Amino acid sequence: MNFDPAPFLFLRPMWLLLLAIIPVIAWLMLRSARAPSVWTQYVDPHLQDALLEKPKATRGIAAVVWMSCLLAVTIVALAGPSFRQSEQPLWERGGVIVVAAEMSSDVLSNDIQPSRLLVMHQKMAAVMSKWEGTLGFIAYTEQPFTVTPMTEDARNASVFLDQLSPEVMPRNGKNPAAAIDYAVDLMRRDGQSSGVIWLLATDADDAAVSAARRARAQGFVVSVSGVGANGSLNTSAMEAVANAGGGTYATVTANDSDLKQLALDTTASAKSSNRMLNIRNGFVRQDNGFWLIPIILLLGLFAFRRRQAAAVVLVFALIPMFAPSTAVAQGVPSATAWRTQQQQNAIQAQKADAAYKAGDYETAAQLYEPLVTPQHRYNFANSLAKMGKYSEAIKAYDQAIAGNPKNTDAKINKALVEAALKSQVNSFNKPAEKPSTKQGQKSSAEELRKQQEAQQRKRDQERKAREELERQRREAQKKDAEKKKDEINPLTGKHYTPDEKVARGKLNEDLRKVEDDPGGLLRAKFYLEYIRRLSQQGGTP
Repeated sequence: MNFDPAPFLFLRPMWLLLLAIIPVIAWLMLRSARAPSVWTQYVDPHLQDALLEKPKATRGIAAVVWMSCLLAVTIVALAGPSFRQSEQPLWERGGVIVVAAEMSSDVLSNDIQPSRLLVMHQKMAAVMSKWEGTLGFIAYTEQPFTVTPMTEDARNASVFLDQLSPEVMPRNGKNPAAAIDYAVDLMRRDGQSSGVIWLLATDADDAAVSAARRARAQGFVVSVSGVGANGSLNTSAMEAVANAGGGTYATVTANDSDLKQLALDTTASAKSSNRMLNIRNGFVRQDNGFWLIPIILLLGLFAFRRRQAAAVVLVFALIPMFAPSTAVAQGVPSATAWRTQQQQNAIQAQKADAAYKAGDYETAAQLYEPLVTPQHRYNFANSLAKMGKYSEAIKAYDQAIAGNPKNTDAKINKALVEAALKSQVNSFNKPAEKPSTKQGQKSSAEELRKQQEAQQRKRDQERKAREELERQRREAQKKDAEKKKDEINPLTGKHYTPDEKVARGKLNEDLRKVEDDPGGLLRAKFYLEYIRRLSQQGGTP
């Protein structure tokens, strides 16, 4: 790990407010040190000059200075002085990308099968379905148009792929330079300082190379996919665009080799490529307060001589709070000796939940067992049921239901477990037929095997029945929750009135009559944008 100097600052500056109490403590100590001796109450006044030592003006100053220094150094350490920073990779959830797809009439060519347009759709759908990050989508001819703005739900952008074609564009032509500039502006307006522009094009020119160079200078990478057969593409021009943009060029292929070359084949490969993602090495401030611990220990030695060990114990109790700290993942509890019982239970419950999800029901049951809340007893019962310990599971379900009588899941699961236990007991208590001849004794093993197979088939059928019942119960709960949610007015947070229900039903009926035409939506959207631009330029369509 590399350490670099950084401007001095305090990570927890609010601790410095405690410096204000040091003068108060110093005044109290001086007042106590210079107070008259208690013996003045018992010694006659005319004998006090001879028998008692008068307090000196400098008495207690050394102790005050010592205590003030100890408190000041401790408070400064708690404030987290930092004068160094360490390099550390800063990972974001996925990356930032803008897909810029050419929609000129050239994409209708079928020099690659099934056609250029359909191959583009396939490639974009493959990336959008797996992209975990921020994605924008534009289509361009002689002008660029926004299909979807920057969004963290990349799958929404794929909704318009099937309707995207040259037919929905206001004008024909190709202008990759304008598309690159537009993509940069789209990311800039979204507050992004870096990202990837994935250009799907059939051709490029010098203006596109210049635009890619400008994008690269602003922190954006331009990668290009050539759409078409190798012999029909201006490969050198598109490679020049990718080189100027600091990206990669690849001609589309029938498989995903071109996406692998661009590091766009999967989320995992995209995350492993710093060039294709908004991933950078950042710096994390280091807490350097631990360097003051030796000074605190040295000052603490004088406390035992001056019978002020209690103050040192209080100071040392605060030392773990300014131990050197680094970045900690969210959701992971910090290792501190000051956890309450509730916090410890929460940590144990997290471990139990993880074990249950991993299928380690035995470990989950051990972790859930000491937890006494109704929800934890319910989880404990589920773990026991998964292990086949039906009797113990029923007792745990009873405890969960007693703590939360409204827990319908616990009641249903208890009924299922009771049925499974009853079936298990009946199968074991069923009397076996006693053979009356030696021939019967010889065939007893075969009969026992058949009985066991029949019992196993019965248990499998019961298990499937329980799973089907559980599935139906979950679906019923989901439908009930959706129904309740559908009855709530999101604007008021209250149930719809009868008049509102009638009006809402009429509105839904009218909406169902509206023709669903995403292609027409795109066509109208692009045309309106085209008209707006023309009006700004003073032209006419």
